[in-house]
Amino acid sequence: MSPFCRNFSMAWVLMAFVWFANNAMPTNGSTVGVKNMLGGKLMLNVLCPHIDKQHILPNGGSFEWKYNGGAPPIGQSPFMCFFRWNNVHHSLDLCSPSKYTGCENAIWEIKEKQFCRYRGGPINYFCYNWDD
Repeated sequence: MSPFCRNFSMAWVLMAFVWFANNAMPTNGSTVGVKNMLGGKLMLNVLCPHIDKQHILPNGGSFEWKYNGGAPPIGQSPFMCFFRWNNVHHSLDLCSPSKYTGCENAIWEIKEKQFCRYRGGPINYFCYNWDD
């Protein structure tokens, strides 16, 4: 490989690494949260083992974390969370940069058939079906 191609390739690798680092983790002081929107009297059990203990949220209840960019174990997300209600189990990476556009101020509403993210403003509300 010519020196030009090698340098060009290294530059692309470095740019990709910087982009991922900037988008994979929230910036200092980001708020990441979940809100129980299951309806009725369903309680939502939330566990994000890399950042916190278990939380049990009543319908309409929410919990938020302030995240300052601490590094999780290699290959793991700090916001890989597990949700349970009745006999239903789901998991979601609240800060997936490739799938849900990162986690800068990510507030997630947990519903029975889907999870939704509100990013401010009426046109910034996105829902996804559970796929696990």
